[in-house]
Amino acid sequence: MFSTNEQKLQEIKALMLPVMRKELGAKAYGLTDDQIFSPQIPSYTKLFDMNMKWSFRLIKPDIPKEVREIEHQIKQLKVSRDMLELDKEYVLNKLKRMLRKFSESSLTRYIQLKHEVEKRTTEPTMLEETTTPESESSQITSPKQLIYHDKMINFWAENFFNENNELSPSIADFWNNNYRIIYLEQKPDDIKLKMLKDNYFDELKANSDTILSNEELENKWKEARKSKEDSIKSINQRIKRFNQREVPNSVREINKAIMELRLSREFYEIFSTEEAARLFKKAVDPYSDKDLLMWDSLFSNVVYTDRDTPFGKRTQIIFENTKFYHQRYKTWTPRFKDASSSKRKMECDDTKTVDELMDRIKGLSIQNEEAWRNQKKSSQEADEFWEKEKPNERKLVEECQAQIKKFKNVGQRLYQLYQDIEDLRLSKAFYWANFEKKLKMYTDAAAKYTDEEVITFWNTL
Repeated sequence: MFSTNEQKLQEIKALMLPVMRKELGAKAYGLTDDQIFSPQIPSYTKLFDMNMKWSFRLIKPDIPKEVREIEHQIKQLKVSRDMLELDKEYVLNKLKRMLRKFSESSLTRYIQLKHEVEKRTTEPTMLEETTTPESESSQITSPKQLIYHDKMINFWAENFFNENNELSPSIADFWNNNYRIIYLEQKPDDIKLKMLKDNYFDELKANSDTILSNEELENKWKEARKSKEDSIKSINQRIKRFNQREVPNSVREINKAIMELRLSREFYEIFSTEEAARLFKKAVDPYSDKDLLMWDSLFSNVVYTDRDTPFGKRTQIIFENTKFYHQRYKTWTPRFKDASSSKRKMECDDTKTVDELMDRIKGLSIQNEEAWRNQKKSSQEADEFWEKEKPNERKLVEECQAQIKKFKNVGQRLYQLYQDIEDLRLSKAFYWANFEKKLKMYTDAAAKYTDEEVITFWNTL
């Protein structure tokens, strides 16, 4: 027997009022039950309507059984103890493992149905990031435009809005505080873990029907601690990406502004993706498109996304490749840099066979090792080193020869771009330059090539 929306609201009201009064504390004094619960009714009613549409769509005869099974598995995960007690990263990994059981066609169909029912139009329905469709070229108002601005705003606003839709009001503040501690508190990991423990205890106490003893709280913490530690480690990797010296301070500032919005009660209480987009746009408006471009890349941990224009992708590729070599060269001595460059040039000499190169490269390989260790080898030590190193060196030669062949196969201009970048990054001028100078040198070297050629170059590497 189906419950009416009114019956559902009464059941939810009975469950949520004790929790809401506890959360409000002194603010609830003098308020009636209706005054406390009424502001939540529109969001619950919207969820009822959406769920009804979704349920009716799933039972139509054109929906394969496996698509319905995906929904069943996701629902089981939603109501599991893991969703309440463990961190988002842990649950997300569990969801990914579960989804691997299903075919790509069924997963794509499931996403298409979700978009159809919720009337989303801002993102592709494929599971993987796609290249920017031709129809989006109309969004480019300037050859130097870096991002599809509305698409970027809408994507992240919807992404964060949908994450919030998975949180009940009783745990939202605790969830937000959990990630506020990890993202925004400038404290050592052990202090963060202590703060997470306190927040976890507050959450357990607020959502328990009975008074929990200290022993019960500690036992639950033992179960949850590992996932909290994993969350700290995972998010620390993201924070580390933003803290790289080469990343402009304005990108760290936009990340802080976005996280403060994302983890706010104001953002949780919005009712639509349109309102989410409005708030997201307001948060990022003080920053440039270049800041948003770089934030998107660092937050997603990819070089570029389909929210970037071709010029934006080009900009990110040049920045990331320059940063890679700049960070690599920071620990190299001039002597080791010269030895390494000479060895690399010989490894990539495609006018000779691999065997011919192996006969000639022994001396350079030994010089390279001596420069790295800053220690001269005796003849016997050099011969012993070469016998051990020979298989590794052959592999390096074969890899470079294969890479050259790959670039020649995609066209003369792409091969020439590859050679131009190799010549640049092996040069003494590039080695001695600071990061900003290196970035300009790389940009200038790639200037005669189109955005598409630079993107293809990167994807061919």
